Amino acid sequence: MALLDTITDAVHRFTPQKRDKIPAAGIGNGVYNHEEDRILSRFTLSLHALQIFFMFLVMCCFASVASFQAHWIGSPSSLSGFVIFISIFSMFLSAFFIAIPFAYEKYDKMARLARAFREVRVQFIMTGSGAAITPIVAMIATISSWTQAGCKDPNNDPRAKKLGDEFKDALGGWCRTKKAGSIFLWFAAAAYIASFVYVFFNWRRGKGTYDGNPMDPPFSHPEEPSHEMEDAVEDPYTRPRVSDLPPRLDATSPFDDSNRYSGYSAPTRQSMDPYGAFNDDAPSGYDNGEAPGVSRTMQYADPYAAARGRVAQGSPQGGPQSGPPGYDNYGGGGGYR
Repeated sequence: MALLDTITDAVHRFTPQKRDKIPAAGIGNGVYNHEEDRILSRFTLSLHALQIFFMFLVMCCFASVASFQAHWIGSPSSLSGFVIFISIFSMFLSAFFIAIPFAYEKYDKMARLARAFREVRVQFIMTGSGAAITPIVAMIATISSWTQAGCKDPNNDPRAKKLGDEFKDALGGWCRTKKAGSIFLWFAAAAYIASFVYVFFNWRRGKGTYDGNPMDPPFSHPEEPSHEMEDAVEDPYTRPRVSDLPPRLDATSPFDDSNRYSGYSAPTRQSMDPYGAFNDDAPSGYDNGEAPGVSRTMQYADPYAAARGRVAQGSPQGGPQSGPPGYDNYGGGGGYR
């Protein structure tokens, strides 16, 4: 029992632990619910583990193929080197998918990368790249394995006569290893395609590849407010809106001029001169007549002119007759203008 407990503790030490579950009511009285705040689901983690396993088998098979080619031919083929590179790169990529959730769940590290893994577009890019490249490599390796002349008959190999019977005896195992590597490539491609399809269906359902509801719910257009307010109960203590105020006619407002588009002109205002001092005709000034000059603004006779007239009437008859003074003797002439 002590050995079993030791093994169990060691396993729990290296496996991510579940976070505490949120109550069934969720956040916001059921509006926001997460059963487990996990980045990747168990199914996705299982697919990544299968990808690592099959790519490891592919790497081993084609490493054996490259070793055979280096021994008998002198150097491995370009196809063998390319497949080994793709297998190693795919293993690191799948391990990266598993390591980031593990570091975040267990040690609360790499939070930004973990947040990026929640994005659906990131999951599409990462899984889509593997789902696109792996089937192409598997198809090339399959065509090369099943169309090799020496794999059908060792005597038909171009190097059979030069390398002898020992090469012919080892050629059969080399062909079987290459075919096995091609089959494992197809298994790895199936795992990548399954990951891509799983991400696609989760995106169609509006959720991520982690458990629970999406962190950001899809946008929903707000409902338009109804304009039919006849039956609505109005609060008497609220200020009415501008649209609810009754229309009124304001004569002082420039927008309430009812005659602005017609030819009618509004009547003029009354004069601000209550005494009528400015309502006479244009001034004519003073002339040489006997009548006294009339002021333009005051509208009464000049008293000095009347006194001078009486003095002139009382003078002797032989004396010169003089009338009231005028302005014709001045250089301007023409009287007051």
